[in-house]
Amino acid sequence: MLIKKTSRPKIFAIGNVLVGGAGKTPTTICLINSLKSIDVKVAVITRGYKSFIEKYKKKPAIVDLENALNFSYKEYGDEPCLIAETGVPVCVGNRAESYSKITSQFPEIDVILLDDGLQQQSLFPDKKILVIDERLFGNGFLLPYGPLRETLPLDYDVDATVFNNINEKINVNDCFKRLGLKKNIPFGYLEKKSLMWKNIINSEIGSEELKQKISLNYITTKIKPLAVAGIAVPNRFFMLLKKLEIDFEPLWLENHDTNFIDNLSYYLNSSERIVLMTEKDGVKLVYSKNANSLNKEQFWIVKLNLQLGSNFVSSINNWI
Repeated sequence: MLIKKTSRPKIFAIGNVLVGGAGKTPTTICLINSLKSIDVKVAVITRGYKSFIEKYKKKPAIVDLENALNFSYKEYGDEPCLIAETGVPVCVGNRAESYSKITSQFPEIDVILLDDGLQQQSLFPDKKILVIDERLFGNGFLLPYGPLRETLPLDYDVDATVFNNINEKINVNDCFKRLGLKKNIPFGYLEKKSLMWKNIINSEIGSEELKQKISLNYITTKIKPLAVAGIAVPNRFFMLLKKLEIDFEPLWLENHDTNFIDNLSYYLNSSERIVLMTEKDGVKLVYSKNANSLNKEQFWIVKLNLQLGSNFVSSINNWI
């Protein structure tokens, strides 16, 4: 597919109406991979929630994974580091300043994905993508009495919708009506294509082999694996493990926990205990000097290979 270069990169905002955990980051990664497959040059702008750049109001910076490896993920934030593993430029900081940095430093960029970009007013996106998860609209109340970030129906248009962790039996028209959306906008589902487990030292195994390791580990330690979830919806990870018939002890940690390693170490009562974690939590382990004292062979990170349906991807490609 031949992409015609425009005078400026198009901006696609990705966001949600619920607080945290809807699936913006996996949607962003799926879109990056889809656009890269048709030779579209992609970059990402994100504020870097709970990063040092946000906390200390630093100038925007392009995520440098080598720097994060030698220093800490905390400079950029956990999700920006995870997105940067796709190989595209990810700029963290003030959105307007980040746009200037991206366009001046990477003039070849065709599309900028604006993470958590629906409620912001610094940039004007060409298209808006709404991500909805299994919670739909919760109890229908705004924070702090419910999970909604803004009132419904929405007072702006959305150009596409992604459903995450929702089966295809959902009544899409009812959902769109509640949101005040047009009925004919594209929608798609985040689908699990495959699942693997990756060790920090880069060995990769399937779930059956992992369960064998857990069984052998239990014989010697008599301790169940520790399942760690420092994410917005921890139960989603725990339910995945139950579906895989893995017996575990759950550990809830704060979403975007900046003291993740210290808090995790507090609960590790054995240097041989197997620890299972999400990709986002894995970032905190990989890009952290504090993790050097841990036995990295005991940690296994789930690698979900997600994809968006081909019809939805085609609709997005037509925007370019």
